[in-house]
Amino acid sequence: MRKKLAAAAIAAVLPLSLATAGQASAGDVGDSTIFDEGSGSWYHTHGSFTWFNRTVTVAGYVATGNPAFDNDPKPVTVTRVYFEAYNLATKVEIQSRSTDYEASPKSFRFDLSTDRVGGIDRIRITRCGYFGEERLWCDTPKNYSRPF
Repeated sequence: MRKKLAAAAIAAVLPLSLATAGQASAGDVGDSTIFDEGSGSWYHTHGSFTWFNRTVTVAGYVATGNPAFDNDPKPVTVTRVYFEAYNLATKVEIQSRSTDYEASPKSFRFDLSTDRVGGIDRIRITRCGYFGEERLWCDTPKNYSRPF
């Protein structure tokens, strides 16, 4: 009788455990988050964050349009994107990537990391347009939170 009850319990639980294998309610280490800032414009960035315990891999590209098509006397010649990594409210690292029209689009891949307990839990992206080294504008920063 005990064998039949144990077999029935396993038969009831096994399909449920197989159906949820590999799923996580709040995210897993190694999950990715897509970012897309300025999509549809000449000056944009697109890519992903892959989240680990204390490191985030950032991969994607940044692009700048042809300034010859801009009638502005100071056209955007460089697009620069800033990636700021946070642990709670503390900024732990910042890196930027940029490109001009001749090298656009420009791919990148790098890591942001910290030794702080809890690791990186948020990345803030700010996209800016420059005329040479003169900053013309920056978007309102956008935050991306760790999914776990």
